[in-house]
Amino acid sequence: MKQCPYCHNIIEGRINFCPRCGTDLRSASASVRSKDSFGTNADNGGRIRIRISKPALYVLSVFMVVMIIAVAVLMVTSFASMNSKYDLGMEYYAAGQYEEAIVAFTESIDISDNADAYVGRANAYYALGGEENLNNARSDYAMAIKNDSYCKEAYWGLANVYI
Repeated sequence: MKQCPYCHNIIEGRINFCPRCGTDLRSASASVRSKDSFGTNADNGGRIRIRISKPALYVLSVFMVVMIIAVAVLMVTSFASMNSKYDLGMEYYAAGQYEEAIVAFTESIDISDNADAYVGRANAYYALGGEENLNNARSDYAMAIKNDSYCKEAYWGLANVYI
């Protein structure tokens, strides 16, 4: 039976490290230990051991799980809202209601910077015609390309604006 020179824990068997504080019981300097500002061994290789009681650990674990679930729910609802605005914009566009489509695509972009929504809004601007709308379409196609450099619809639309 040994006693840890650092924390005075009684140790049975042939254990080389104290299970309570981690002190190396094999070293000759194990008898002289100093605590650093964290309350850990100053010569334990820079490791910091933090002791957390089991109830505190359970509370921390539950808190982390709740936070992860909350973030997941927020992401799903944000994505669903963005998709519903995008889908509404596509319906308006298909029906030839381009002003309403622009509003719906803008709301979708405000929720999530999505290349598809930029392309949809640019297509609606393009369909309306006129110099200002063509400039807006050009700007939206460029933003779609910036968000997704592989978005061929944006490249195609941008080419059509210049033709």
